[in-house]
Amino acid sequence: LDDGARRRGALKLPALVRVFALLAVTCSLGLVEASAHAAAPAGPTDDAAVRKALEDEMARSLTQLKLGSEAPPYFLRYVVVDSDRSWVSARLGALVDEDLQPSRTLHIEVRVGSPDEDNTNFAGSSPGGSATVTREDDYGVLRRDLWQLTDREYKDALATLARKKASRAVQAAEKDKVPDFSKAPVVSTVTNKAVPVADADRAKLKELMLKLSSIFREFPKVDSGRVSSVTELSRRRLLTSEKTWTDERRSRVRIDVLADTIADDGQQLNASLAFTASFTASDTASLPPFEKMAADVRALAKNLTDQRTAPQAEAGVASVLFEGQAAGQLARLLLAAPFSGQPLPRSPGERMATDGSNSFAEKIGLVVAPKWLSVVDDPTALGPNKRLLGSGYDTDDEGVPAERVTLIDKGIVKTLLMSRAPRKDLPKSNGHGRGGASIRAAATNLFVTASGGLARKDLLAAAVRSAGPKGAVYIVRQLSEASGIGRGQTIQARIAVRYKDGKEEPVRGLSLEGFAPKKLKKDLVAAGNDPFVVEDYAQSIVTPALLFEDVDVGRPNDKNRTPPLYPSPLATSPLATGAAR
Repeated sequence: LDDGARRRGALKLPALVRVFALLAVTCSLGLVEASAHAAAPAGPTDDAAVRKALEDEMARSLTQLKLGSEAPPYFLRYVVVDSDRSWVSARLGALVDEDLQPSRTLHIEVRVGSPDEDNTNFAGSSPGGSATVTREDDYGVLRRDLWQLTDREYKDALATLARKKASRAVQAAEKDKVPDFSKAPVVSTVTNKAVPVADADRAKLKELMLKLSSIFREFPKVDSGRVSSVTELSRRRLLTSEKTWTDERRSRVRIDVLADTIADDGQQLNASLAFTASFTASDTASLPPFEKMAADVRALAKNLTDQRTAPQAEAGVASVLFEGQAAGQLARLLLAAPFSGQPLPRSPGERMATDGSNSFAEKIGLVVAPKWLSVVDDPTALGPNKRLLGSGYDTDDEGVPAERVTLIDKGIVKTLLMSRAPRKDLPKSNGHGRGGASIRAAATNLFVTASGGLARKDLLAAAVRSAGPKGAVYIVRQLSEASGIGRGQTIQARIAVRYKDGKEEPVRGLSLEGFAPKKLKKDLVAAGNDPFVVEDYAQSIVTPALLFEDVDVGRPNDKNRTPPLYPSPLATSPLATGAAR
């Protein structure tokens, strides 16, 4: 308070000091309590209590849940997912964030009507819901949560089914009626592929984050470089009204590196890296050696620095080699999503939705790629060098055993990935239903193979031949997450070089247009012989490098940001090196 306020007696200084002292103590105690809650481990575990609560409440719902003359649910699916997630983030050798997040999520699916026609497969609706619930294995509390969520979803299911039956589009489709739900075998499985991460391992990861992030001190022209690690131990318990029971545990360790900068003309530039556990166990010991990770981080930072002054890509037609991470990202766009056999939901209006040109749903039995290309999805398979793929599973999220599915054999489409939502020509699930409360058929561990794949030097020679004496050749190593395929969408390159006269020259602003699944047959001319793995939390893609010709090259039309008016303080050597760990 100023002198005038004190003279007016607004608050005596000793009283003010006492108030601040009391607030400081109170806040300190609150912070200690909040910190204790944040870091507290999950409550006591009692497997019997959790399963019994699921079984008892499901039995009660199937017999007592009813609204007037409406029918009770004919199918219920209860899923409890426990997750112990540890997060550490560092920048420039300093800790930015650290957290331990134990959680439990409840997913419930309610179906009313019959397998021939129920409340699913209708635009704007979902057959279930989710809620975050207590981690304590309290039988009564869990039953209460199940009761509330089941009651809510049952009411929504009845309303959705009424709208669906009244839809003129659905009525018009009766002659080609396909059931909404397929039969599946009743299974009971318990699998444990988890490797718990000890406190000592978390301490090692934390130190590793600090060391890796300090590398960016060597590159002052990289505006931001952040390194984070996630360790996760997950358990999924699933029960259906058909008596299927699955209990599956898995773990993962992942390190993410993200860096960005701005070119002199204001163009935003960024790049990322990911390191995951490599072999048969998801623990810290199976991460790549520190020297390998440090070298990759330095290469990423150097590439970003070089891109600041690199020339813009020239518009025209070029041959493009996608290798490393970019090959996996492109395979995800061209081969993962288009193989989903999930039927499109019926529209409440006059017109029915169609699969569109970016789906292989109408291509079964047809040639869509060169005869040397094959594609398989196998949720249970290991990657190269017996690498455990983090997205794998033994039973899908509907409790159906995972199957190895051949999608393309020697260029010919064989089938689609299916959940329990059938198609006219594919009436059963092949164990690829993914999701929480709402399920969709999706790729998991996608393996792209090429018979007669070429070594890298031969791929580059093929690229030069396909481009011709006046054509351009680009090598793309990473794509932007904003990339898309189909009408009006482009593939944006994060990291790319132009290959000319046997040398690689950095470029920026490379935009690749006209990509769609049909380009596989038309313009895919060669592939490599060395597989690369790209993983996220939902899918793993294993693919060699892919060479395309006749690619339309453009420039991004995004509005550039204003670059910083003065340089980073790291441009001065004492800051750049003095505090590095």
